[in-house]
Amino acid sequence: FRLHAHPPLTKEFMGSITALPAKFDSSSEGAYNHFISIYGTHFLRRVDLGGRVHSTTAVKTCQVSMKGLTVHDVSNCLSAEASAVIKGVKVSGQASYCKGKQQKLERGNSFSGSFSDRVTEILGGNGEQQDILFSPSNVSGYGVWLRSLKKIPGVVSYTLSSLHMLWDIVAMTALANAAVINRVDSNCCPSMPGVATLTVIVLSGKGLWGDIFSKTDGYVKVFYGNQAHETPVIWNNNFPQWNHNINFQTVDLTQKTPLRFEVWDRDNRFDDDLLGRGTVVPSQGANQRRFPTLQRVGQVLQGLSVRNTLLRQVVMVF
Repeated sequence: FRLHAHPPLTKEFMGSITALPAKFDSSSEGAYNHFISIYGTHFLRRVDLGGRVHSTTAVKTCQVSMKGLTVHDVSNCLSAEASAVIKGVKVSGQASYCKGKQQKLERGNSFSGSFSDRVTEILGGNGEQQDILFSPSNVSGYGVWLRSLKKIPGVVSYTLSSLHMLWDIVAMTALANAAVINRVDSNCCPSMPGVATLTVIVLSGKGLWGDIFSKTDGYVKVFYGNQAHETPVIWNNNFPQWNHNINFQTVDLTQKTPLRFEVWDRDNRFDDDLLGRGTVVPSQGANQRRFPTLQRVGQVLQGLSVRNTLLRQVVMVF
């Protein structure tokens, strides 16, 4: 089955949505985290119901060889025995082939009886009879399970859609941003290639020259996409040590958005001097990039050491 393109929403869910702040930031993060902990980030758009049986048999290769068989022989004949149970008839070609191979087994044993170290996974239906493909004591087990699927179907496959697509309000756009930030599991695995947490550490500057009659009152502006941060001002120092951490939270590295750095000299804010600028495209891992020359008219500045560390720690929460 599948949901309507615009499914009706419950009163409780609508109340939770309208209670969300319109903007996602540090002050509203708790409200969004609470919402996600209750409803998750996605909903089932389409579901295929039915059943599935998956049987895995462990075979000792040396034991097989000593019987004059191959693993290929065992695999084919196990499949033939399972097919006979599923279809209710034996395929003559397979039956003839396996009957000849079966003579190499202990007298009276089938392949499933001789190689019985297996795990059977059953999805849907009444799975009380675990080995429904090969159990000699319950040859009707598969048929019983198959009929039970009409009353107890399992979810064979499904399609997900993002929760924020259910309602067209500003808060739902903010919810989409909150969902990205909360895609973290205990193993810190990303939900897709390129999703990462970006941290920039502005370390130091060397040989800055912002004022003629005094030393530089230096600070650094860092830009990434529509986000902007700046370091504190270090007064009267041409060799400042900022060691300032900037957290850009969750980013998508596949977009190859550049980090842009600007070194400034503080005067009266409105007339601060731009000493130089540089850019770097962040990549996965811990990286350190130096800008040995930041160009400004008439002078070359030995400028800025920065380090950007990337920790992949984002996965989807369902």
